[in-house]
Amino acid sequence: MKIIPISKPYEIQRAAKGVEKIIKKDWISSGGQNVLEFEKLFAKFVGAKYAISMSNGTVALISALSVIIKKNDFVALPSLTFGACANAVLSVCARPVFIDSEKNNWLISLEDLKKKYKEKPFKALINVHLNGFASDIIKIRKFCRENNIFLIEDCAESFGTKVGKKHVGTFGEVGTFSFFANKTITTGEGGMCITNNAKIANKIKILRDHGMDPKKKYWHISKGYNHRITNLQATIGISQIKIANKIFQLRNKIFYEYKKELKNKEFYENIETPKNMYPVMWYFPFTIRKKFKSKKKPLINFLKKNMIETRNFFYPLDQMKVFSNKSNCINSREISNRSFYLPLYPDLTIKKVRYICRKIKKFFDD
Repeated sequence: MKIIPISKPYEIQRAAKGVEKIIKKDWISSGGQNVLEFEKLFAKFVGAKYAISMSNGTVALISALSVIIKKNDFVALPSLTFGACANAVLSVCARPVFIDSEKNNWLISLEDLKKKYKEKPFKALINVHLNGFASDIIKIRKFCRENNIFLIEDCAESFGTKVGKKHVGTFGEVGTFSFFANKTITTGEGGMCITNNAKIANKIKILRDHGMDPKKKYWHISKGYNHRITNLQATIGISQIKIANKIFQLRNKIFYEYKKELKNKEFYENIETPKNMYPVMWYFPFTIRKKFKSKKKPLINFLKKNMIETRNFFYPLDQMKVFSNKSNCINSREISNRSFYLPLYPDLTIKKVRYICRKIKKFFDD
């Protein structure tokens, strides 16, 4: 039996003809027609007025922060997320304020957000929609508006997820996305900023292209970066977004099969989906109940022996000296200590999901 990988991109070969076409026309760098088409398709898909493509998801966050943040400003972000968020904060010379997670899920705690704001009034919040689940974004947006906090939604793991009829990323000032190979849709590397604010969109476009005046080539009007995506990447992105709804359907089919197979198991901590949230799942996050948490590492090793790849959950960022000198996100540590990821991707078969779950049950039964 071949190993069941944690993730696989879906039908990227569909882009082959398009890539071959642009190579023949020498349209391989940034600034081409396919970049514009990808941005237009993406904006329409998520329901945003503007979409600005980026070379990856991290620089999308840096660009969003650069619109508003000055040196030594405080920026809030969840402790339980990937380090790219904290690196983005440090990249704009700001200071991170780490927010704990809710006890019963992996998402940012509004209660802790309010508490930390009183201690260190932050100018911006990076709200991460983790694992395909959306945070309580309506209440978070209300809090941010009441306190004039610039709201950035990190949707790297949540393309396709909606709250009500609105796509995540459209609630705040800026939404950011990643198109790394393990994400819901991929361009290999790549990212996107979305916004409904014309001024913000214009600023991000200028920042993306070395701070040059869009109307006067080589005339720089602000600081800037090279955050551009290439036509090669955009061509793959176009082919991916055209099958996005199929990808969502296949991913959620796998997700709900896991849920069915693991339902009511005493070793598994179930997270219910709020009624007004429509997730599109990334990996499958597996959280072991407290009384079994010592079995996490042995279980991961057991699955590896049975040709099932897993990935450890994120470590809380507030524990890392490079980002913080104070560790106080207790819920985040507890969730991280008891959680890891199981494979989830469109090509994963129901048969293999059942095999994975059967092995997990066997481990706990023995």
